[in-house]
Amino acid sequence: MSSTWLSSSFFFLALSLNLSSVFVSAGIDISGLHALLLAHQNHGPQQCVPDQSPDDSSPSSCRDDLRMLTLGRQGVFLTDSDSFLSILNTYNLSPVQSDATKAFTTLTSSAETLILNLPFRYSTVDSIDASSYEKATFIHDMNLPLPPSTPQFDFVFDGGFTEHVYHVPQVYQNIINLLNPGGLFLSVTVNNNFSGHGFYQFSPEFFTRTFVPKYGMELLELYLAEVGDAPDKWERIDKDYKYRAEFRFKAKPGEEPKQTYIIAIARKLPLEVKPFASLMTNSPQQRSYEEEDWVVERQHLILV
Repeated sequence: MSSTWLSSSFFFLALSLNLSSVFVSAGIDISGLHALLLAHQNHGPQQCVPDQSPDDSSPSSCRDDLRMLTLGRQGVFLTDSDSFLSILNTYNLSPVQSDATKAFTTLTSSAETLILNLPFRYSTVDSIDASSYEKATFIHDMNLPLPPSTPQFDFVFDGGFTEHVYHVPQVYQNIINLLNPGGLFLSVTVNNNFSGHGFYQFSPEFFTRTFVPKYGMELLELYLAEVGDAPDKWERIDKDYKYRAEFRFKAKPGEEPKQTYIIAIARKLPLEVKPFASLMTNSPQQRSYEEEDWVVERQHLILV
């Protein structure tokens, strides 16, 4: 589905034809809003949980002190109130204000305002960044390990941040460490046709090999999505596929291939007695390199 309320992409990437003018900012566009709402609808920490007392038959209770963290300060790149409200209605949500124009103007003034005014039960929405320029709550270079005093969160949102951090294993180990047990991570980052936007573009297997129980994570949903498309057009990726999988979106005749996001929803597992492995010291291998023939060959080379 094409969009009339986003000028270019989820990251508001504006490029002139000669690539001489670039403005980039992380934030929430059509696909990002759908991903945020879908993650909460299907897995959200805002949902009520049963009382833990084994002999208590009282109704489920809900926490009102949930904390959310965005990686970098997030903007909101939505410009059409009717489309915005239509997306909310898709998830059976409605703004507090009855006046649609006022509701749209209020909710889209910042990502923090948008999130706090949706029924997600977050008491705070914080942010972390290497620079104080955009007034992030926590100032920290995610290329480096987190300080021991860093708090944990119930939801961590990457709306176009990780592809700009050079030390990928460290930033994802930091993300895992930032989550409370049971906490959710949502990533909407770049997959294809974003060359030059950041350091990297991410493949499906990066997420299927990173978000596994070995590292204390469970991958819940994984999609490829062309910029501006709603979930009914997303390509769902089987998180358990056994071999390398290559995916290509075909351009329509006379059109250029679209930019593509990869959208991942993952949950941190409950803590166990045995510590989880670290991405820094026990890194994943690509799946095909762990098949039996490759393993035997590696052993042979070591023995020789």
